[in-house]
Amino acid sequence: MAFHIDKYEKQHKANLLRRAQMLGSAYNTAINDLIRLGMLMNVDKNKDFFFSLRKGTEKQVKQVQKRLSDRILSILDNGEKEAFILSKTKSVDMVNEYLPKVREKVLKGINNRTSSALRAFQSERDKNMNLSGAVWDLTEELKEQMELSLQLGLHEGTSAKELAT
Repeated sequence: MAFHIDKYEKQHKANLLRRAQMLGSAYNTAINDLIRLGMLMNVDKNKDFFFSLRKGTEKQVKQVQKRLSDRILSILDNGEKEAFILSKTKSVDMVNEYLPKVREKVLKGINNRTSSALRAFQSERDKNMNLSGAVWDLTEELKEQMELSLQLGLHEGTSAKELAT
């Protein structure tokens, strides 16, 4: 079997596309959940809309945000692991193709480096980027955008079904 880098590039692009679709699906689910919550509220269409106007709704909104945040972090974490596994597979295949005589020694080094590289990457990411905080900020922004969208929809008399699409 001949080694071809294109195989791995295509797989990586397919993996990224799948992750992007998963993120889009997570956002769409959260948006629909927030619209349903908003439509359950009995609010004056001539006033500003906030989820906090109805007792108990803010807690439900936080639950939607938490589910979205957890889902985003899971998708990103699994994507990182998947990319490292693909990278390791590519390296192993290259070694098998081009360095068969020193295969065992080289593969042992690749295994050790790949595993420690993933842990080091995730550790640095967590320390420097505060990824969970950044994702939570995104969910808060989504909530605010949904409040504005619901307020505009209510002012215009848009139905819940129309808002959800």
